[in-house]
Amino acid sequence: RHLGPPAGASERLLQRGLWQQVRPPCRPRRSRAWYHGC
Repeated sequence: RHLGPPAGASERLLQRGLWQQVRPPCRPRRSRAWYHGC
């Protein structure tokens, strides 16, 4: 796990990547973005 960046950074990156894969980039355009809890 500790390949270089702190665990917090890697976790955030992983979470961001997973979120992007699970759902498209959140954009303040439709009310659905709010529903997704972006």
